[in-house]
Amino acid sequence: MRDLNIYASTFDNSIHQKFKQSIGLRKERIMKKIGKDFTKAYEQILSWRHDFAHAGIRNTTVEEALKTHRLAKRVLYSFDEAFR
Repeated sequence: MRDLNIYASTFDNSIHQKFKQSIGLRKERIMKKIGKDFTKAYEQILSWRHDFAHAGIRNTTVEEALKTHRLAKRVLYSFDEAFR
């Protein structure tokens, strides 16, 4: 998520602030609802991708990747929302 923060601040500080605010609001709702941090799920997806792309390591199952992606995509929703 660090890269998305950098990208958002590169465009405009208000976009960066909207992104952070959107992440915060979503995180609060999701934590209350299911008790899981979707930003950590996003980082996990990136870690798996990095391992596979650079070392050919397959360290997850399709089922686990899908389950994690269902949470992680909220980071991208927040990023998209920041630009509106």
